[in-house]
Amino acid sequence: MKKNIFCMVLILTVILSLFSVTVSAEKEKMSISDQSINLYINQSYQISVTGVSSSVVFYSEDTKIAEVSGDGTVIAKGLGSTVIVADANNGQRAECKVNVLNGVSPKDIVMSSQDITLKVGESYTIKAEVKPKETDQRLTFTVSDSSVIKVDQNGYIKALKPGVAVVTVSSTSDAVSKKCMVKVNANTEQEGANVSVKGALYSISGEKKTNMAVEIRNSSGFKRTVTDEDGSFSFTGIKQGNYAFLAYKNENDINPAAKAQISIGAYNLIISCIMNGSDIVILYQNNTAIASDITDIVLSSNSLSLKTGETYDMSCRAKPLNAVLPTVM
Repeated sequence: MKKNIFCMVLILTVILSLFSVTVSAEKEKMSISDQSINLYINQSYQISVTGVSSSVVFYSEDTKIAEVSGDGTVIAKGLGSTVIVADANNGQRAECKVNVLNGVSPKDIVMSSQDITLKVGESYTIKAEVKPKETDQRLTFTVSDSSVIKVDQNGYIKALKPGVAVVTVSSTSDAVSKKCMVKVNANTEQEGANVSVKGALYSISGEKKTNMAVEIRNSSGFKRTVTDEDGSFSFTGIKQGNYAFLAYKNENDINPAAKAQISIGAYNLIISCIMNGSDIVILYQNNTAIASDITDIVLSSNSLSLKTGETYDMSCRAKPLNAVLPTVM
């Protein structure tokens, strides 16, 4: 019986091996960046497609209303609506509806602030105005991370948790918008002394990394600054704890280019580090004592008896011992 079963399995294996089974890869799915845009005459706006590896050709169904270039840049030509079509070589197609509006074309958006720092639970209202004043003043507010902040269509922001989010303020024309970076810190302070963190950032070849944003962050909040012409940076008022150390290509970037972990104790920290791909490598670290505030000045003597012509060199020191004594008279 066992022999018969073995033979049947062997025969079935041979039969299956005679057939080739082709597993097709998942088909690419093309998507377009905007399904609908609003423009005024002579305004331009670039659309793009993703999810397809073959070449894409853009064309307009009505060039009297809107034209489109090879890179997806749409130019409004006349009032009305038309469709911009993206055709891929693999047969896929995507469309974007273009509405060319009548009225005064917006040129700019003026905002009350483009860099806001809040604590969890705090709120702020972005005040914005479209220029020139004669144009449609309606605005829309969207946020990159709704878990960090929420924003309504009046520009009212509520801080929800520590992090960074970008609010995009757009006019009736999609060609005109402004961005506002919102940084949210925790509303509680960590225990421990305030220390400073200083350092310099280099590339793996030793090049100074200038004008890069560097940031230290943990669950209680974060601080961000920009490296100078020597690649140097400095943070003050830092609490003890473990931090993520992040580097960004520029001050407004929210996606880190490289990162590391650092531990900050009860001493000022001096570090030298390099960017190696997406990692920051700490090459040098030095802990320096913290200078305390002066609580008292101690003289070398509290009373003296001198005869005419005698001298005494009075000296003094600060309390506590790690306090810095400034010039005294």
